[in-house]
Amino acid sequence: MYDGEEHVVKSLLHPEAVLFEGFNTNLVVYKNLGMPNQRFAYDDVKQQWSNTFTGRAIHLDEFEVGANVHTKEPTNPIKADEKWTLEYCEEDHGHDHH
Repeated sequence: MYDGEEHVVKSLLHPEAVLFEGFNTNLVVYKNLGMPNQRFAYDDVKQQWSNTFTGRAIHLDEFEVGANVHTKEPTNPIKADEKWTLEYCEEDHGHDHH
């Protein structure tokens, strides 16, 4: 779940943890310590998640069970493996898309 105030992607399974980009570009869930590597933003025009500190985009090598999710330098133009579509969990999520 994304927290737009803190710019973190929270874990529903581990509420105290958020997405963290390691120095090896792998993504893990780690205790929220407010570190720069834990801050992410979504660009709804590019449909891309990126780390606000490193600028690297979240990326999948292959879309399959067990695939590694990591970051890489964004491409131009953006490739399909860097694009993400947001799906809201609740119909009333505080935004009007009409």
